[in-house]
Amino acid sequence: VARLGARYCALSGLHAIRSFVGTLDVIVQVVKLFGMVNVAATFNDTSNVVNGASECLYEVFGLPGRAARSAVGMTLPGEWSVEIEMIVEVRDAIA
Repeated sequence: VARLGARYCALSGLHAIRSFVGTLDVIVQVVKLFGMVNVAATFNDTSNVVNGASECLYEVFGLPGRAARSAVGMTLPGEWSVEIEMIVEVRDAIA
């Protein structure tokens, strides 16, 4: 379930980018992906959870969707299962 949540986070991030720049076609590459997973003390599979976001971005962009990535476990507010932060390179749309 958390892995699917990471996928939805990636899609939500892409929606926010599209809302800001008008289209996803100006994205050159995903530069960095940072996944924060809400974990219990004994959970140690954060990378598998964040794979949901990584795989989604690869499906959308192909190789430019592969990014430097971090996946950490922590306590998140509001009992969220996962939070994703991404940095993308956007080409100048005015050319």
